[in-house]
Amino acid sequence: MGTYIYCVIEGERKQNFTSKNIGKIPSQVYSVHYKDIGAVVSDSPIVSYSLKSDHYLAHERVIEEAMFKNLTPLPVRFGTIAKDEASVLTILEKRYTDFNKNLAAMKGKRELGLKVFWDGEIAYREILQQNEHIKKMRDQIASHPLEKSYFQRIEIGKLVENALEKKRDREGEEILNLFKTLCTDYRTNKIIGDKMIVNASFLVDENQEKLVDEAIDQLREANNGRLRINYVGPIPTYNFIEIVIHLADFGLD
Repeated sequence: MGTYIYCVIEGERKQNFTSKNIGKIPSQVYSVHYKDIGAVVSDSPIVSYSLKSDHYLAHERVIEEAMFKNLTPLPVRFGTIAKDEASVLTILEKRYTDFNKNLAAMKGKRELGLKVFWDGEIAYREILQQNEHIKKMRDQIASHPLEKSYFQRIEIGKLVENALEKKRDREGEEILNLFKTLCTDYRTNKIIGDKMIVNASFLVDENQEKLVDEAIDQLREANNGRLRINYVGPIPTYNFIEIVIHLADFGLD
């Protein structure tokens, strides 16, 4: 058996957690401490955990519980297992300055996630309204048989695709600009599919969170029915910090 590490936290006193530990063997989730920092851990076989949902959810839920305890969890990379509790304390001691610096930087901060999708039909109609050239070309061939207007339709399709791409980039940037002044930092994540125009994470001070909520409400009201907005949080700062522990660096592999 080894000791699985979920996150690094601040504090001097042991904390017990109610979240289910990772793996099939039940184990108490708790914290071990060196000076005024700690690590949240549980017993675990020394195995390579797959990224299947129940393993990763267990990892995340422990970190989220630490956040809801008003601690400042620094997420540790999924699947990090030390030989024993003594090894964890060695890591905390050796990286004490580094962990303290990161804890100070993340103190009082939360991550908020934003995904924005548009309705493809509405976006297409807007392209026609905003681009007289494309609209004129479409109207000119509207009554033509398909076989006689095949190449014109291909050309219109390319023009529409290009216009939609530019429109998506422009609107996505405009939405991001609404939130940049409200957050400490932000990350843009991969756009997935044709309907997504924003996929971003924001690092926000606790006292700014209400302002971000209000900005989201205003965005919804201004685009009622036009955009679908998925807003999640607060969650731990997964996109802004991940503690990577190379056990071999400490002679603990």
